[in-house]
Amino acid sequence: MGLAVSSDRTLTMLLGGVPHVLVAGLLLRGWRRRLAAGLTLVGLLGLGVVVLARSGPGEVAERLRYAAQDRRAAYVVEVPGYRPVDSAYGGELGAGDFVPADPAAVPPERHVNVIAGPVVGNARGECGQPHLDAAPTVESCATEPGGVVYLRGVVEHGYQVTRGDRGVVVLGSLAVDRDLLRRATRTLRPATAVDLPTEERPADLFVVGLPGYRAQPLGIPRGVGYAPADHTGNAASVRVALHVTFAGRHPCFQAACTSEGAGLTYVRREDSHGYVLRRGDVDVGVTGGVAVGRSLLRDVALAARPASEDELLRALPPPPDRDLLDRLRAWLQTRT
Repeated sequence: MGLAVSSDRTLTMLLGGVPHVLVAGLLLRGWRRRLAAGLTLVGLLGLGVVVLARSGPGEVAERLRYAAQDRRAAYVVEVPGYRPVDSAYGGELGAGDFVPADPAAVPPERHVNVIAGPVVGNARGECGQPHLDAAPTVESCATEPGGVVYLRGVVEHGYQVTRGDRGVVVLGSLAVDRDLLRRATRTLRPATAVDLPTEERPADLFVVGLPGYRAQPLGIPRGVGYAPADHTGNAASVRVALHVTFAGRHPCFQAACTSEGAGLTYVRREDSHGYVLRRGDVDVGVTGGVAVGRSLLRDVALAARPASEDELLRALPPPPDRDLLDRLRAWLQTRT
């Protein structure tokens, strides 16, 4: 039954043969004998409860094992002005990713995609533009001087032009200014190996001039994508993450590091920065996007602490398919 008492001779006797003797004592004549047997049986039942609670692995250890998580790496923290993405710990306490508590603090997505493709048949849109596979679902359109067509969809807007037998769309997220997209479309030209040195066939693509943006090839659909060069044009720029790794990995790989003493190291990468704090045999890391203040990341790294038993019980799910004895044991362990 998983009580883990068979290896102890005394407990085997107490929880094995003794109950039968006591039950027989309850049938004896004389109230004193029956009372003594009854009290002893109650005490024995209490002892059995204690033994059951202490048998098998602890509830926290069992949940950690089921979650494939090492107790030494179970850290939690509160980040001022943020909320955890996973609210399992309750309140503002969490592990993993954190996002600003105020949704208005999250910058709107800014990106631009330049995609070329063949014209689909001879069909024309409402504004006279050729239909393309790459064009967005259009809610409205407008023809502008020079033959360019402005398209506005649900999540993107931009311009479509024709270059020979191909159509090209310059589409940006709605947070990108329309005038910026118009000016970029006027600079449209075939890409070269200088523009896209890692692309095997750059001549099949088109690029535009977008000051403050960096270009990179897109996979599906094939094209060229542009994102802000300062890495501020998305939600990742304001995110914070708590991550714990076992000591031995080099936190400064492809990064610039500055030691601040007492095991605390500031780590700077192109699109993120943060702190790593050595705590025994683990490294507690706190990373933020480029728009997150360095002092906040330092304070959070110093404030991160091991999760308590109660916090782990709240956050970690119990293993499935437990039998009645396992559930009773778990219930007793959480109350002793």
